[in-house]
Amino acid sequence: MIEICYEWEDEQNRRVLEKIGENIIKRICSSRSQKVEPDYLGLRIDEIIWPYLSKQKDFGEEPVRMNLIPLERLGQSQGKSGSKILLCYFECGNILPSIPMIIKREIKDERSGSKHICQEFENATKIYPFLRRKDIFILPFYKASVEDTEFIVSNSIVYSPDRRIDTTISHIETFMDRLRIFEAEAFSGGDAEKKGEELIETINYLYACLQDLHLGPFASKHDILKENTYCIEYDKYLRGMVDANAKNKFCYFWCGKVRNSECQECPLFAIEKVVDKKVCFHQGCIHGDFHPRNIVYLTATTSSFNDVSIIDYGWSNDLAHIAKDYVLMECNFRFMAISSKISPNRLLKLQKSIETEEITKSIKSCEDTYEREIYKMIECLRSSFIDTISKMQADINQEKIFYEEYIIPLFLVGYGLVKYYGESENQLAHRTMLDELAKYILEKERNMENGKSDGCSGRCN
Repeated sequence: MIEICYEWEDEQNRRVLEKIGENIIKRICSSRSQKVEPDYLGLRIDEIIWPYLSKQKDFGEEPVRMNLIPLERLGQSQGKSGSKILLCYFECGNILPSIPMIIKREIKDERSGSKHICQEFENATKIYPFLRRKDIFILPFYKASVEDTEFIVSNSIVYSPDRRIDTTISHIETFMDRLRIFEAEAFSGGDAEKKGEELIETINYLYACLQDLHLGPFASKHDILKENTYCIEYDKYLRGMVDANAKNKFCYFWCGKVRNSECQECPLFAIEKVVDKKVCFHQGCIHGDFHPRNIVYLTATTSSFNDVSIIDYGWSNDLAHIAKDYVLMECNFRFMAISSKISPNRLLKLQKSIETEEITKSIKSCEDTYEREIYKMIECLRSSFIDTISKMQADINQEKIFYEEYIIPLFLVGYGLVKYYGESENQLAHRTMLDELAKYILEKERNMENGKSDGCSGRCN
C-alpha cells in the first residue's frame, strides 16, 4: 500500500502518483529477488533507490509512504518541456528512508506519446558508454507508464550519507543561483572576486568532464567531421525562428517596422547570409542543453566539486556538433544571466568583445570585478573549446574554425533564444549581443566574398 505525502495535488493526479509509487516499489521488489536484469547503468534499481532494504525480508504490514517535493518548494522552477519534476523518497516503518530520487512525468500526447520523456531516456542510454566521470552525470535509469502518464526516474541529486534526508532536500542550488550570489556580492561590496573564482573553477572542472564526453566518439574511431548546413545542424536551437512568419515578427519587434531593404541593422540579414552555408562540423557526444540551471549543487554552502552534478538529457546526442555545449553557456553569461546593473556603455564594450583576443585584453584592463570575472568565464569556455578541437584534429586553422564553428553558432543560438526574450536577465544585453554579432558576421562574409579572407575550413575528409 502506498501513502502519498503531497498536499497540492488533485484527486486524479494523486491516483496517478500512487500508481507511479506502486510501480517503482514493485520494480524494487522484483530487483531484490533478482527477477529483473540490471539496467543499462549496470545497477539494480533496489541498490540505487533503497539500499537499506537489503537486510529486510519484506515491508511487513507497514504502508510505504511516498514523500513528494515539487521543485518550486526548493526555490527552483520547472523546465520548458512541459514535464513535471518532483523529488521523491520512500519511508516504511523503522527501515531507513530511501535515497531521494527525481521523478519526471509527462502526460502522453494522443499522437506522439510522451516524446520528451522517452527522448531523454533514449538519449541517456546513447551517451552513457562515453562517460568517464559517471558520478556527476545524473541519468534517468528507469522508464515506465501508468494510465496516461509516462515517467522516468533518475538517481538522486540530493543524497549525502552524512546528512538527514529532510536537511539535504532543503539545500539544492543551481549554478544560476551561484551566479546571482556572485552578482549580489559584486554590487554590495562583498568578496565578489572569491565567488567569481569559485565559479570559474567549477566551469573548468565541468568542461574537463564534458571534454571526455566530446572526445568519446573520437576515441572510438568515429568520423569526427560532418558536412552540414547551419540550418540543419542548429535547427532545434533556432527554435522555429527562421520560418517566414517568425522572421517578419522578429524584424518588426527588433527594428520597429515591417521588414524591407532599409532594415540593414536587423540581424536577419546575417541569419540569411549564413543559415544555408555548408560547414564541416567537429562532432562528438554532447549534453546539448548545458546551461546554468542544468548544473546543480547538493548543498548550499560547499564549493566542493564532489557536490556538483549535471542534469537533463532531453537534448543530448551521441554524435553532434560539440560547440553546442559551449555557445549556449556563453549566451547565458552574455545576456540570459548577466546583471542588469551594468551600465549601457560597459555592456556595449562587452558585446563588442567578440574575438578572444579582445576578451583577454578586457580581462587585463577591466577594473570592475564583476565584469572582469564574466570576461574570464567566457575565456574559459573558448579555451576549453579550442583545446577539445585540437585533440580531435592536429594542425587546425584556429581562426577559421573558431569563426565557423563558434562565432556563427553563438549568433544562431542567441537568435533562437529570442523566443524567450522576456526571460533574459538583461534584455538590452541580448539585443546588443545579436546586433554586434550580426555586424561582425556580415563584415566577415563581405571580406570573404571580396577575396580578403579564405574563411573556409576545408571540405570534410
